[in-house]
Amino acid sequence: MVFNYHISQPLARFLGAKDNSNQRKFSQQFMNLQLHTFSTICLWFYLQQQPWYHNIRTIYVDYPPALETSFMLLYMLHIGYHSNSLVFHFTDELRRDFMPMLLHHLVTVLLLVVSFLTEQTRLLFLMSLKNMFLSVNASELQY
Repeated sequence: MVFNYHISQPLARFLGAKDNSNQRKFSQQFMNLQLHTFSTICLWFYLQQQPWYHNIRTIYVDYPPALETSFMLLYMLHIGYHSNSLVFHFTDELRRDFMPMLLHHLVTVLLLVVSFLTEQTRLLFLMSLKNMFLSVNASELQY
């Protein structure tokens, strides 16, 4: 709430968002951008430390790798974030894209859980990187 009131909303007004609805949308996208940027940077440094990163032929040596606690926390952060999006999808106003977005949230949570259980760590990096760019897509910036 403090971040939203003191940083996101003034920034939205500065960038031209006039009404509360557009300021709220901007705040949500701004928080998404921060989460996914932080996560992508952390995952990039984690993946660079892996022995197979510089030599792809060793990718299945000592497979599956032991997941570090910090990496598991990033997974839990993403699973929690997307689970929260799934739950609050039902409380938002009803939109035309309700069913496609519901399917999107379900598949995303399922994909994250399965990739965590099968230790496909690169998938989390790719999803975080993609979400970082989706947070600033052109349609969301038209407030």
